Amino acid sequence: MKIKEAIKDFLVEAEIKRFSKTTQDNYRNGVNKFALFLKEELDITMIEDVNASTVKQYTSYLTKKGLKGTTINSYLKIIKVFLQHCYNEEFSSFNPKRNGFKWVKEEKPLIRAFTVQDVRSMLANCNGTKFLDVRDKAIITVMVETGIRAFEVCGITKEDIHEDYIVIKGKGQKIRSVPITPMMKKEMMRYERIRNDYFVDRPHERYYFLSHRGRQLSNVALTRNVKKRGSHITGVRVSCHTLRHFFAQQSLKNGMSLYSLSRLLGHENVGITQIYLDSLQDADIVKINKNNSVLMNMEF
Repeated sequence: MKIKEAIKDFLVEAEIKRFSKTTQDNYRNGVNKFALFLKEELDITMIEDVNASTVKQYTSYLTKKGLKGTTINSYLKIIKVFLQHCYNEEFSSFNPKRNGFKWVKEEKPLIRAFTVQDVRSMLANCNGTKFLDVRDKAIITVMVETGIRAFEVCGITKEDIHEDYIVIKGKGQKIRSVPITPMMKKEMMRYERIRNDYFVDRPHERYYFLSHRGRQLSNVALTRNVKKRGSHITGVRVSCHTLRHFFAQQSLKNGMSLYSLSRLLGHENVGITQIYLDSLQDADIVKINKNNSVLMNMEF
């Protein structure tokens, strides 16, 4: 079978499994780059000719291009999923699981989060009584207090809001709950009052956070609004994900366990969350554990 035909089948399967649009786009980009390498560098166009040696050559090719280890491994993970699909569908006899996949060494990630003052200033930039000001302050408050992702914020519906928690639809349609803190409750109630007044005679969708036209807030619009509220901040990337970093680091500094944080962030395993702990300074670790004396917490 031609590689381009195998790719078509692979992408259709991803659509059938209802993977997110982002995942499908990443898959499409990753396998097409792999196919281009095979054709131009190795003159391979048939999936049956792809094997472990081919993958090693692709790894070497990416390394010579100067890509970071994390980037190379992200491409290899996509290729592994693609080749496993081809094996399962009997397009190829190459089994990635049996033959093994060699990952490259990754650099230790350096996570740059907002400072407390950065977040305070972003919230202060939302002070006002207009709909967009109140909405953006509620959104930033929710993201800072829960660490949820941008697309998760946009996907919240009115039915997902409960008395003391919010149901979040995460990656792979996985469901989890995050608590509504008192600070969140205050800003959400303020937002709900102005939203109800704003749309009393206007059509609007059932999503919780709405655009001024009453439609679901898009990831692009949300990102643009966060950048606007933090346009004065320097030394760190102003983004929704940086708010997520801030929540994670502050939660650990406040003594939250790695497991609890992992659950709230919607990570598949604690290993992913570990990078936030690794990014803390020794002084932060000392401060976290200073009041966690084993003997002081024992009952004598």
